[in-house]
Amino acid sequence: MMMSVAVYLLWRLGMLLHFAAAGRMVLNGLFRRIPTLFAYLLLCASRSILLMMLRTNPPLYKIVYTYSLPFVLIAQYAAIIAAFWWMTEHYKNFRNVGTWLLEIGAGIGLLAATVLQFALFPSSHGLREWALATQHYMGLAMAIAIPVSGWMIPRSSKLPISHTAARVANMLALDAGLGFATSLFARVYGRELPNLAALVPSIAGVLLGILWIRCVKPMAEEEAPPVMGIREASEELRLVEADIRLATAQVRQAAHGSDR
Repeated sequence: MMMSVAVYLLWRLGMLLHFAAAGRMVLNGLFRRIPTLFAYLLLCASRSILLMMLRTNPPLYKIVYTYSLPFVLIAQYAAIIAAFWWMTEHYKNFRNVGTWLLEIGAGIGLLAATVLQFALFPSSHGLREWALATQHYMGLAMAIAIPVSGWMIPRSSKLPISHTAARVANMLALDAGLGFATSLFARVYGRELPNLAALVPSIAGVLLGILWIRCVKPMAEEEAPPVMGIREASEELRLVEADIRLATAQVRQAAHGSDR
């Protein structure tokens, strides 16, 4: 009984935190910059409300859970692509390469969910098991593909990568990684330890909600200009000094001409 109450309270708290993160994006205008992330957070919170209302009706709960999970994964993948495109807004030549890498990762996860489901869990061939397998393998693939794609982006001090975009991408990688971990736990221990299998995703939801609120900071607070190095600063001062000398010489030349 106490376990069920704890799961319910944590579940409800995680839902409210995701709504708060989406609300913060509206208040600071970040939802206009990356609307797919806003849609993903809103979908996660709305799905939690619906599932919470159906918790006393297990058959209907299972149907809604199963058929809504693919839409959550699609929204998550769309947010990942949008965050990556934001990171590469100054590196459009690399954008296609990184997008292909993310698409390959998603394809590998989907293929693994379809093929390995029958090899590793031959006794579970239902749609719910396949949906969990898809979340499992796509989460693992995205948790790897996102950092790799970000690491491969060329770096230039003159074309800095948005701090918010990088923060969102890293957060999405963590989100996908926790999705992989919780789905794995549910698939392995869901039948033997149903209460514990329900508690783990609830804890993960609260953790992600807190981190998402911290992640979606106002854009005005994060886009600080890049710090200029000593060599660049010296070069800039040298050019300014040359311009001052040239202007001084022109003024003197004009003054001598007027005296004559």
